Amino acid sequence: AHVTVLLNSGATGINYATLRGARLIYLLGLDFHPGAEQTHYHSGYSWHTQKTINRMYPRWAKLLDELAPALARAGVSVYNCSRTSLLTAYPYRSYGEVL
Repeated sequence: AHVTVLLNSGATGINYATLRGARLIYLLGLDFHPGAEQTHYHSGYSWHTQKTINRMYPRWAKLLDELAPALARAGVSVYNCSRTSLLTAYPYRSYGEVL
């Protein structure tokens, strides 16, 4: 079973993991809160402005939360390792618990 969605790199990573047979996924860095200086671990994208971030991050979080039932039906357990994440559908686990 797999879940297919074209949304963002986080959703794509979840899809790829399920297609490869993952049954346990930990979300790292998918908090959907922009950093003070940057939005990504890299230099970001030219189209990423404060306006697009304010519009897109809540939308992406909502859509990713909506995947939770399909992931559960597929037998995939997903845990969120970002305490302050906009995601609400995935139980929180600290980095220390999962490493």
